[in-house]
Amino acid sequence: MDLSPLEAQSATSASQNLTYSLKCIAYKDAYVRMDANGLTSPEPEGAGTVNAQISAGPWEQFILMPQDNNTVGLLSAAWANCYIRIGTPQPGDIKPINCQYGCGSLERWYLRFVGPNHVAFECSSLLGYYLSLNTNGATTFNGSGVGVVQGVQSLNDNSTFELISHSS
Repeated sequence: MDLSPLEAQSATSASQNLTYSLKCIAYKDAYVRMDANGLTSPEPEGAGTVNAQISAGPWEQFILMPQDNNTVGLLSAAWANCYIRIGTPQPGDIKPINCQYGCGSLERWYLRFVGPNHVAFECSSLLGYYLSLNTNGATTFNGSGVGVVQGVQSLNDNSTFELISHSS
């Protein structure tokens, strides 16, 4: 099997059971979800869907992949080489979040520890923007996910996550 260095690193991390679900502390049972169906090469503006889900399954699991400058990429455990991406710089306080094939500058995050087992993800290329989840009132599972995940300039309960380990 011919794996690129990134895929080999991903395979090594996955084999070490370093997968996590990102549970938003603002809600009882809400997790970051990625649907990267069809994303098999880089797209200029990213693609796919990153939103929320009530309960955690395979699409809600991520590997924290070390990157340059003490950052991490949020690699999907379900979708090969697909990372959480913040939207390109534009005016406004809220940035869209989607997926990207591969890990570039818009897919790198500083892992900020904000409490015992509580973290925030600050975008390394847009300092002051944090990954944030809002269920928009949903309280039950939906196959397409629920709510929205965005990049916001607020560090609050919606942008604070508990890392739920899937180690065996």
